[in-house]
Amino acid sequence: MESVEHIPVTFDKKFINDYARRLIDDPEVAIVELISNCSDAGANIVEIEWPEEQFGNFTIKDDGTGMTFDEFSEIWNTLSYNRREHGNDIVFPPGNTKGNRKLFGKNGKGRFSLFCFDDSYKVETSKNGERCEFRIQRRPERRTDPIQIELLNRVNDTEPSHETIISSYVFRNHVEVDRLVELIGCKFLADPSLRISVNGELIELTSLNSADPETVMTSLGEIKIYTLDSGRGGRTSHPHGVAWHVNGKGVGNVGWRDPNRMYNKLDARTTEAKRITFIVVADILADFVNSDWTGFVDCDETDEVLGAIDKHIRDKLDVLFYEKRQERKQAAMNENEKDLSELPESSNHRIRKYVDDLQSEVRTIDQPTLNAAVKVLANMEEARTGYGLLHQLSTASADDIDTLHDLLSKWSVQDAKIVLEELGKRLFLIKQLEKIVNAGADELHEIHPLFERGLWIFGPEYESPHFRSNKWLSTVIRDLLGDQVVEVERPQRRPDLVALPDCRLRVFSHDSFDDRGEVEGIDKVLIIELKSGEVSLRDMRQVEDYARAISESRQQVQPDTKILCIAVGSRLSGDTRRITVGEKIVVQSCDYQTVIRRAQARTFHLKQKIEEARASI
Repeated sequence: MESVEHIPVTFDKKFINDYARRLIDDPEVAIVELISNCSDAGANIVEIEWPEEQFGNFTIKDDGTGMTFDEFSEIWNTLSYNRREHGNDIVFPPGNTKGNRKLFGKNGKGRFSLFCFDDSYKVETSKNGERCEFRIQRRPERRTDPIQIELLNRVNDTEPSHETIISSYVFRNHVEVDRLVELIGCKFLADPSLRISVNGELIELTSLNSADPETVMTSLGEIKIYTLDSGRGGRTSHPHGVAWHVNGKGVGNVGWRDPNRMYNKLDARTTEAKRITFIVVADILADFVNSDWTGFVDCDETDEVLGAIDKHIRDKLDVLFYEKRQERKQAAMNENEKDLSELPESSNHRIRKYVDDLQSEVRTIDQPTLNAAVKVLANMEEARTGYGLLHQLSTASADDIDTLHDLLSKWSVQDAKIVLEELGKRLFLIKQLEKIVNAGADELHEIHPLFERGLWIFGPEYESPHFRSNKWLSTVIRDLLGDQVVEVERPQRRPDLVALPDCRLRVFSHDSFDDRGEVEGIDKVLIIELKSGEVSLRDMRQVEDYARAISESRQQVQPDTKILCIAVGSRLSGDTRRITVGEKIVVQSCDYQTVIRRAQARTFHLKQKIEEARASI
């Protein structure tokens, strides 16, 4: 019979970090986990010695049941040790007060918490007249046994006791003593059978004795919510906000954000936020807590519970801060008194309702933002009620009103709006062109963006929305020019622009369609070259070369694709002329003033007529 070769299981050096995660990355999570282990061991007293600065010694001692050598060997050597398989009840040692505590641990990862501070720690434990001391060391370089456990001492207790002392060196992840005290105080609910001290000072745990709970029913069962109101804003021994507790231990951080959720209930900087703390006792979620107690498992059950609690807290905040919200609403209304006074009472009523809803939905909104919101709402109401239009009509001349009546008898308001908006855009573009050209500005930088909206200047066919920039055809020209191309500012935003030292190029195209209306290629290409100076015949020949390159590239263009090139400059030399290459390529030239005159002609010289009409008034 052939022998079987056994291949050992190996561990990557990142194994412990991946397995324990925040227990060895976050000192606050690690310390809370260690205290939870003491509680699960039936301790009445947990004594923590914590260094004032980094590179000091840390010990945590409890008077729980302790462990024999055999128990330690079984528990500490077993990854993912399931404490709950051995019973869900906490076993209190002889002499300890039996409390109503519930078990925290369930995954056996707490033993890794000390690796948050150093790669080695000691455990001294005693039970049933036996005292043992162990050293646990992390060895990431060892692939088959990344954790080593050494027995340092094993003796019989002369005076049988029960306790466990864990110690390590705080080589990393030190936290301030005050922060440690605050953390422990808000993470554990007050329990007469458990006392926790840091450096000899007893910690005041979160107490619920002075508050009457409210009950919220969910599909999983009932949840109790305690509201603690300090009566005024200010710092206290515990953080303010929403604190979730399961079986007496805090889940996640205390604050105005829910575990697993990203919205705020209150701005933590406000006086209101510094007054109130909600304690949510959600023991029914014990099976849905993340292994590191930083939040809840994302599932339908937790979504339903979190949603119900969120609604309760929002409703409670509405009641608690009703008067304050009314004051802020009135301040916003007073700030916009002039605008609001011109509106009917019905509009003012709607705005007040909008502000109430806004404050209820966005509790973090500040006073300046609320003031601005009321102003926007007033403007919207003015437009909706037509008061703005009535005001304009009241100040219009009789001739203007007669003209408006005549206009509306021939056009619908919507038709007139469409026509006037389009004309307005074109007249504004002409105005911009005139200002830039007449001022002798840098045409290359300032005029080129206008031409993308001004293709209609070159003829009716270019008004089609199907004519648009084509960055792929621009690439053909880039490849042709090679080193002559100049990089423009923020080129990722202008991939369709080809820049040369004295000119800029843009390529536009219009798709061609088959009998079914599907795109089958490019019907026509428009190349616009803008020069800062004179356009010569040589420049036009250069543009012709660009057109030939595109025509011969066969990238998207077909044999019958037409190409029109227009070279535009501040002036034209005497030798420029129209160039026609076969039936497909045409090269033209014009100066900027001609472009402006064409634009004015295509808008029926309306700009000039409007200016003359205004001057005669």
